[in-house]
Amino acid sequence: MSLKSLKSKKTHKKSLEIVAAGQISTFAVVNTDYNIDEVWWDNLNSEYHIVITGVDYDFHNYITVVTPNGGDLMASVDSAGGHLVVRLSDGSTHVKGTFSFITYKVR
Repeated sequence: MSLKSLKSKKTHKKSLEIVAAGQISTFAVVNTDYNIDEVWWDNLNSEYHIVITGVDYDFHNYITVVTPNGGDLMASVDSAGGHLVVRLSDGSTHVKGTFSFITYKVR
């Protein structure tokens, strides 16, 4: 793509709205939150479920950033039953851990 074609493209400015944010402990305790109704650890699937106030969460419709706090953990995001689902991994298995997250809606 040439510089001229890049300059001629229209840009659509959108804004981000913070929908929810928080810091969740290893035991699914909400340490700090914004707009979180409930959090629990799903032992069967080794994942955290987060219910966001007034939101039927589908990861295709939101931008969510998760940061594991401490250790060499990786995080992934999914959705199930209208909940935000967070999985932490040590590279080979899903594990419990403390993490922070923020979810945005593009407007």
